Amino acid sequence: MEWKDKQRRARLKDLRSEKDISQERMARMLGISRATFNKKESEYSFTIQEIDRMADILKTTTSTLLEEKR
Repeated sequence: MEWKDKQRRARLKDLRSEKDISQERMARMLGISRATFNKKESEYSFTIQEIDRMADILKTTTSTLLEEKR
């Protein structure tokens, strides 16, 4: 599971970068602090609701956020 989580973290970071969305901005959109978002992103410990919301924000699918980076 560790490897997949590492890949998912990289995928999320890449998608945020492509859309020019900082951790601070994503955190605000999710209604959490930047520190909380940073911890969740580093551990890939998001709720399904947060993943759904991030998919909407990033204009992608939940499947894309959950798949391994290629």
